[in-house]
Amino acid sequence: MVEEQKLRYLQLLLKSKNENSADKYVTAIRLLEQEACRCYAEPISLTVYEMIEMMLLEGCFIIELMQKFEMEFLRDKNDSIFEMNWMVNSLQGDLMLLESQLPFLILCKLFPSSSYRECVNGNSNFKLMLLIEEDASNRKGNWSFIPNTTELREAGLKVEKVVEEGNLLAIKFQTGVLQIPPLTIEDMTESFFRNLIAYEQYCIDNHLSYVPD
Repeated sequence: MVEEQKLRYLQLLLKSKNENSADKYVTAIRLLEQEACRCYAEPISLTVYEMIEMMLLEGCFIIELMQKFEMEFLRDKNDSIFEMNWMVNSLQGDLMLLESQLPFLILCKLFPSSSYRECVNGNSNFKLMLLIEEDASNRKGNWSFIPNTTELREAGLKVEKVVEEGNLLAIKFQTGVLQIPPLTIEDMTESFFRNLIAYEQYCIDNHLSYVPD
């Protein structure tokens, strides 16, 4: 079912752009094929053509899926993925696995050509994800660790839990009170932190290791 949806999402992308061929997308990915292959630790058994086809289908599927997840009005009535809640949860878990992921440079290449790029607003988590790469490349300055909770309390600061759903970075400090959102441990927590560790290793500031530390 999912493999059929991948082809369908590619067709939807082409239809939305009034295009009959995916040739220009194939050409764009072919230019990145060798660089993308270097992102994989294990030997690749696919031929060049098979690799390009896989990255095109996977890339378009991921982008279209995340846009439809973010914006319900983009979903088709007969989209089987969103008709079954368990399917979305299952795909979310699969996409979080490092071994299932696509090189980020492929997504960055395909995103400007995606069906509804103009619909992604400034507050979108999806757009934020695609801006991470640019932000990491432009970052300057020195980063340093803050003291741990015990040290902060010994210094006279008060630490409070604040609930702000969906935002682990909503840390606030005022008048001697440090407000920190709680971390919920669930099924995908391990995959989430594995992704953060992998991102730090990939990041241009590869001497940083905030998550492992």
